[in-house]
Amino acid sequence: MERLAALRWLTDMADVSGTEVADRAGVSRQTLANLRSDNRAADYQWPVDLRIMLELGLSGPQSSDQLVGSIGQAPVRTLEVMEAIERLAADELIAVAGHAAADATRPIPYWRLTTSAIEDLPRRLRHAAMPPSRTWTAYVASSPAEANAIAAAGEHALGKHGVAVIPAGTVSWMQRPEVAFRVEAPDPGTAQTAAIALFAELRARAGMTPRKEPILVSALVPPNRQSSD
Repeated sequence: MERLAALRWLTDMADVSGTEVADRAGVSRQTLANLRSDNRAADYQWPVDLRIMLELGLSGPQSSDQLVGSIGQAPVRTLEVMEAIERLAADELIAVAGHAAADATRPIPYWRLTTSAIEDLPRRLRHAAMPPSRTWTAYVASSPAEANAIAAAGEHALGKHGVAVIPAGTVSWMQRPEVAFRVEAPDPGTAQTAAIALFAELRARAGMTPRKEPILVSALVPPNRQSSD
């Protein structure tokens, strides 16, 4: 129910009928109505990168100014939208569909989704709509160079705030920096496995070879079990 509530805005944006959503999710229309009336998941903060991809996927090619107009509203700033456009273009998840002439010297590019972006959307949506009752925060011991590389890779793969670096010495017992990120799991063992797998994936995205030493999950912060289905 939590994931369904989180994705309600997307089904509305895509003009998917309540009947179709209920059929595909295996729930009643009354359940959907209850989610709407309770305003469940209204406080979700969706990654700007993902919102741009969805805007282009659902509405077709748009200019940077159009994307800023639809997404760059508080709490999202115009700069965040422009940075996300640059990230997505650098990762070849969006590409120029064509240009419109603003004046004689400045053509305006219109962005479109690439095939890679369409293939990556389900992963991004699942991560962004992670149910709070199954969301663990993992902390993995790292080195300064590795942590910074993984933070950069995480920004591209998960959005600007998908990964955080906790500097060494933040608390007295920390001798090495730690990389923090969220994983979805039903229990601590599964959360640890998921954290190790995601850390290894981000290392690979950063162009790093597999670690020779084990990946050590130094801490797992459990989900808020009050946020339940």
